[in-house]
Amino acid sequence: MLIKDAGSRRLVEDILCTEANYEAIFQKTTLMLLEKRSPLASVDDRYQCDWISELSNAPWMVFLLQKRADAQ
Repeated sequence: MLIKDAGSRRLVEDILCTEANYEAIFQKTTLMLLEKRSPLASVDDRYQCDWISELSNAPWMVFLLQKRADAQ
């Protein structure tokens, strides 16, 4: 992954955890997935960036979790 706005144009290593991986992790815990969102960047964002693919591909996911009722 190349971070363009950090002052250094060096490559950094990233770890991929797929949506299916996250869901499997949640199932092994006392957490229940309530909602997931994949926000896209916008040309109207207050941060002025040269978006590459973030306008059409969400750069992150947000998971809303709740402790399961049967959890101790």
